[in-house]
Amino acid sequence: MIPNLLKPTSPRLRIDLQFQTTVKIVLWWLIAASILFGCNFPGSASQPPGEAEALQPILTVAVTPSPTPIRSDQLPNFATPITPDQTDSTTATHIVLWHGLTGGEFLTLYEITSAFQEQYPDLQISLRYFPYDDLFSAFAAAPVQSNKVQLLLGPHQWGPELFSTGTSADISSYPPPELLAHLNAPALKNLEYQNALVGLPVSLRGIVMWRNQVLFPTAPLTLEQMRSMVQNETPSTTVGTYLDRGLIYALPHLGACQGSLMTAIGNPAFNSPAGLCWLDLLHSFSEMGPTTVNTDDDLAQFMAGRVGFIFEDIRLLPQIVTALGTDSVIDPWPRVGNQQLSGYVGSQSIYLQSNLSLTGEAAGWKLMDFFLSPQAQMILTAANQIPARTDLTISEPLIFQAVTALAAGTPAPHQFEIDLYWPFLQVALDNALYHQADPSLVLQTAHDEITAEIHRINLEKDESLE
Repeated sequence: MIPNLLKPTSPRLRIDLQFQTTVKIVLWWLIAASILFGCNFPGSASQPPGEAEALQPILTVAVTPSPTPIRSDQLPNFATPITPDQTDSTTATHIVLWHGLTGGEFLTLYEITSAFQEQYPDLQISLRYFPYDDLFSAFAAAPVQSNKVQLLLGPHQWGPELFSTGTSADISSYPPPELLAHLNAPALKNLEYQNALVGLPVSLRGIVMWRNQVLFPTAPLTLEQMRSMVQNETPSTTVGTYLDRGLIYALPHLGACQGSLMTAIGNPAFNSPAGLCWLDLLHSFSEMGPTTVNTDDDLAQFMAGRVGFIFEDIRLLPQIVTALGTDSVIDPWPRVGNQQLSGYVGSQSIYLQSNLSLTGEAAGWKLMDFFLSPQAQMILTAANQIPARTDLTISEPLIFQAVTALAAGTPAPHQFEIDLYWPFLQVALDNALYHQADPSLVLQTAHDEITAEIHRINLEKDESLE
């Protein structure tokens, strides 16, 4: 399955790739572009400002302190527009939190902000809803107002563009070191950009390794141990592993070979002995069981109880629990030598509007800090969301297991990496794994094409400055 964690928000399709698999990869790219991040990602983050300025929020909800703020039968009607700014205040302590959440996720958001309102009664707070397709552009076009402190709840992928366009603030001077030390490291790394901290992770998304403990009662510590387990102990009616080798799942394993996708300045770094090791590693997955590329086959077979191990999105936890109950567990990633396999980690994050007064920044920071408080993080946990803090006492086994596994993950790529690298690398992966192409050749070809594309982009930038 193509996880919604990494849905491209502004894909650039290329039709001049010199491989016979071009058509298949373009189709894959279109499919990926059609999948939303669990209703948490936009269709595009590049709407012209003129259009964004005309957007109006579908709903603005004032938050009031209450032990049970809203019941499910009291959910706002998000399809019915109302006059915006109904709850706007002229006080300097009015916080407006922009979001795109509906249903149960909205209930959780309201519970957290209601608890905040109870703790800070002098700060008025409103929740401003936009559909995710419009949320980024609308927030980016929102003017700074002296009587409002505006924040945004959105995916980690928005961080670099929000900051580089001057929309969000650098908050690096606010969080104390002890708070940062208790946050998921890969998710926090995603929000460090150009020597700034552009936001904070609130809840986690990511790829983890699931195990059916009825078929395999113990977790493998190493990949070699997992191979031995599935080859020697798999019942005849099941398979040991059904691993997805689509790029979204496969690319993080480059770290197990001590490799990296690109250099600090964005140039390709995968065309190396580590890259060849990575392709060998992915080849070895087929020795343990069937493999797939960006399909639901592995998930369906796992939920039917016929597969021991899969790599899959943590946001599918409710479906997997419904299918398997306590038979499903999430394991730490097995080691490969001195390194580990890995999965991408992303987050739902919170951002602070830039160019606020010091008073406004301080008020906004109080809300950001509260979202990372144990109280708010445990509210998320109770709603089966994965908290960004790693130091909580969590009684729900799968949530605890997910927090542990995601702590050893790989930061999910920024949009630059997805747009520029992925079309070429998916072709390379397809040719190496399924068309017996020479591994050195496919890596070299992808390296050359990405380098040429970087050169083209830089030329366009230089020409635009002339």
